[in-house]
Amino acid sequence: MTSHRPDPRLARLMEIAGLLRDRQLAELSAVDARLAALDRHLAALVPALPDTQDLTEAAVAQRHAVWAEGQRRRIEAQRPPLVAARDEAADKARLALSRAEVLEKIAARARERARGQAS
Repeated sequence: MTSHRPDPRLARLMEIAGLLRDRQLAELSAVDARLAALDRHLAALVPALPDTQDLTEAAVAQRHAVWAEGQRRRIEAQRPPLVAARDEAADKARLALSRAEVLEKIAARARERARGQAS
């Protein structure tokens, strides 16, 4: 009776593919988190306009609005490189997922063949 253990090379390839998949998914998650943080900062910069006749409060609100606009521009300038990094990370994650899936299908076929030969 012959042993029907999986090919150790295929098992190692599957292990590596799984590790790469996990790494790429973690990278994608990290970039998404950075983008979400930028979006939260942008949302927090919405100036609240005071409903007042007080010139001092109006002047403070105006200065805050000017400051907030500068911050908004600075934060928005950070978005395009992060969006590009997210797109690249998503592509790498898709590729890693596909590779892991293909190796799993190959292993499943090998198991089916081994069962067929054992019968």
